[in-house]
Amino acid sequence: MTAISLPPGGAVWHVDWSIRPAKRWMTAITMATDGRLIASGPQPFQPQLDKLLSIDGVLPAPLVIGLDMPIGLPEPYARRVGITDFCRFLKGEEGPDWSDFSTVSERLATVTPNRPFFPKGNIADTDKQGGKPQQNWLKQLGMEKAETYRRCDLGTDDRASAASLFWTKGANQVGKAALSGWSELIAPLLRHQADQVGLWPFDGDLAALVQDRRVTVVEAYPGEIYGWFGCKPRSKTKRDSRLEQVVALEAAIDQLELQLSSDAKQQLADGFGDDDKGEDRFDCFVGALGLVAVLADHQPAPTPEDPIFRSIEGWILGQSLDCLER
Repeated sequence: MTAISLPPGGAVWHVDWSIRPAKRWMTAITMATDGRLIASGPQPFQPQLDKLLSIDGVLPAPLVIGLDMPIGLPEPYARRVGITDFCRFLKGEEGPDWSDFSTVSERLATVTPNRPFFPKGNIADTDKQGGKPQQNWLKQLGMEKAETYRRCDLGTDDRASAASLFWTKGANQVGKAALSGWSELIAPLLRHQADQVGLWPFDGDLAALVQDRRVTVVEAYPGEIYGWFGCKPRSKTKRDSRLEQVVALEAAIDQLELQLSSDAKQQLADGFGDDDKGEDRFDCFVGALGLVAVLADHQPAPTPEDPIFRSIEGWILGQSLDCLER
């Protein structure tokens, strides 16, 4: 991939998404009229979400948005419920009814292929038969565990496998965040501004989308990006650990030829604060650097050739294709 240039006024945003609006943070990096890329300090995302969903909202153009949530479905699952195109599904044009699909079941008895997410909260004792609730859920769903994963969720040399999209229990579960992100952000954009919004890789190559669409949305994870810049946070929830990454991040900032706003400089030097939102600020800042690294062609961002990744499963920006060979 060759470098993708943003015109003056263009920007990248990386959003650290959460089901809780107060935990949603973003970092914006904007191309100034003099050709400098300027990174702003992390800020709450919710006010920008309202602008984004308004047709008349004043936004950078073009705008590349990175989201740390799954964007796509496991192909075996999609095939079973009649989904041939993920974007069409989000627009309500095929597949299960959204109100049914997006309901997280409290009890195993209500789990079906059209309602795959489980559990909503604590698992009832009667659903723990044999002490293996996840196996009971898979049996009720009628699927093997591997069939509930997208191929980009499989383990790589740098990380273990992600959680199954539909299993919503545990610290690393992603299903509830995906449902909220799809329903509150991606689906409304596709339904009401489809001609202006591109979802990568479903709608085309990244360079073409940035050139032709007002907004391009990609799946991107700070956890995937840390290694690009030599970051190895022992615990991103701890300020001291985040402060240990400042030197590596400053080197990345220099390599990418970014300018930091005064607020961004202050937040970086401070380890992004000592409150419970510090890890969110840290992640969205690292994520934004990663988006710029891909656009500048400092980091390869391959897309698998199999059409299934452009129609149903999607892909993680910047992830190697090595996991497909395992």
